[in-house]
Amino acid sequence: MARVTKPDGCVVVLDTDWGSCSIATSLINIERRLHEFALDHLLNNPYSGRRLLELFRFQGLKDLSVEVLPYQITSYALAREVTVLDRWENETLKAGVITRDELENWHDDLEQLDREESFFASLNLVLVAGRV
Repeated sequence: MARVTKPDGCVVVLDTDWGSCSIATSLINIERRLHEFALDHLLNNPYSGRRLLELFRFQGLKDLSVEVLPYQITSYALAREVTVLDRWENETLKAGVITRDELENWHDDLEQLDREESFFASLNLVLVAGRV
């Protein structure tokens, strides 16, 4: 992007820091195993958001600015869609990282939180801008 940007032009990138993703649950051990498996096996470059500043500096961009945008989700259905949770769960189950019983307990816990309007998940988006 820096190579094709005109002199004094701006490059702006917004990317997700998947390492910051978390889902509030009483079943923290299951949440962590799902998350770690997704980071290690399912997501392409899940830490790219937190590396943007470094990459901009490496390209020689100037006047850098960084903004972290927290993204909160209070809907279980939306969280399942945003995080592609079905895939995370299915692949983690197939790999034997969690059991079917644990997955059912996990669903029960999150559905209960959603019914109580207490469901909460979050992740960070990182926005970096710089000039050529």
